Amino acid sequence: MIIRNDFQQNRLFGRVDEILSSKSKARLENDWPGIFRNSFLRMMPVEDLGKGFSSDMGRPMKEHYSICGLLLLKDYFGWTTEETVDQYLYTFKIHYALMIEPDNLYLGTRTLERYMKIFRKN
Repeated sequence: MIIRNDFQQNRLFGRVDEILSSKSKARLENDWPGIFRNSFLRMMPVEDLGKGFSSDMGRPMKEHYSICGLLLLKDYFGWTTEETVDQYLYTFKIHYALMIEPDNLYLGTRTLERYMKIFRKN
């Protein structure tokens, strides 16, 4: 099942606003995570990644914008697959940049490799 965020719709309850002070949030907004979140994330080729997945059948997938963004960050920073998974699971700057909530996250190396293969193919 395909999952995509709608960036035009604001969240009713933003976890980031609960966690960060206004100064910390402003600092993130002015650093690369804010620029990535507000500019690059919306340009991710999610339609290409979604090819081959059913829109209504199957297990829910990872949100496509965040996975595309993660693959871009992986190549930009030169992370290995294991480092990329660790960054996705444990680094708040990555959570902020990819607009993902830091709770209940899981990503395995095989899942990431599968997305990398699909991304390269399409």
